[in-house]
Amino acid sequence: MPKDFKDRLLLSDTGIPDIFVAKYAQSLTRDALLLYLWLMMRFGSGSSFTEKDVKELNIFPVSDTDKVIADLLSAGLIGKSDRKFVITDLKVVEVEEYTADVLARGYVNNDKGTGSDDKTRDVLANSINSTFYQGYMPYVFYRLLDKCLNEYKFEGQVVYKLFEYGKDNRIDRDYIAMEKVASDWYKKGYTTCDRLDSFLEENGRVNKLRKVLAALMHRRMNENDIEHIKKWVMAYDTDEELLRYAFRVNDYKGEIKTTDVENTLSAWYKAGVTGVESAVVYEEERHKENKSKYSRKKGRAGSSWKTGAEAGILDGSVAEEDKPSAEEEPIPDDILDMFGVGGSDGND
Repeated sequence: MPKDFKDRLLLSDTGIPDIFVAKYAQSLTRDALLLYLWLMMRFGSGSSFTEKDVKELNIFPVSDTDKVIADLLSAGLIGKSDRKFVITDLKVVEVEEYTADVLARGYVNNDKGTGSDDKTRDVLANSINSTFYQGYMPYVFYRLLDKCLNEYKFEGQVVYKLFEYGKDNRIDRDYIAMEKVASDWYKKGYTTCDRLDSFLEENGRVNKLRKVLAALMHRRMNENDIEHIKKWVMAYDTDEELLRYAFRVNDYKGEIKTTDVENTLSAWYKAGVTGVESAVVYEEERHKENKSKYSRKKGRAGSSWKTGAEAGILDGSVAEEDKPSAEEEPIPDDILDMFGVGGSDGND
């Protein structure tokens, strides 16, 4: 640590490249973001540091050191050289990537870092800029737009819907997240509006059910929950009303799990249930059947019924040991009537 670092007043400025804000910051965890800022303040871009330096900062538990450093390595914000780490010069990296991109595409940079002379592309870029970035779209997103058009071969409307999707999912300022979505669409073949619209319709239904289930379960949905919800939409064609009812029929369990809801939806699907009305009928019939099974089971468990031979009854006679003794007094009819088993029929 520099000798004057502990003693000096922190009135200086820490230089953070704009590209860090536009391309990296949103994807970092809180601890990784804090560590990067402290490293830039202490050492600066291009400088080296050790794991010991990180631990001395004491900005998160020492046990988390490896994980946080790994986050910065994964993001490309630092590199490793022997036993030391080096803070990446993001400006150099960006220039190198941009130059390689320009050479690969064979165009010259004449327009906001993109260099395209395509008027249709310019109209699209201006529309995205004004609609989603209020006229201040970082140039890395112009590069993403060109990548979608030239490398992924997206239709113009697909590119626009990419940024619309980013806005709806609050990742429109996160370049890495946006590029990941674009790459995923490309791999799945969502390059035309027809194919993309089907995906977006399903995705919209998934998001709607995710919000409904989150409200019902009073917690945020995790990746496992979302995978279940996708199955409900794509395999079972579940809508909001059906989901709410599937949750309600599991109320008796107390703490309802996602798997409980899925088991219910799966049973309905196998039974041919197509909507909440038929689900209600199915549940009523199931309840009656379960109640009937329970009554029969209870009757068998509490019964002391025996055959005539087992009870000692032969040819209509009553075994001597089963006959009431003279000392036994009959139970009055009025007491039996209290339980609905009175011996009098009211006509005596």
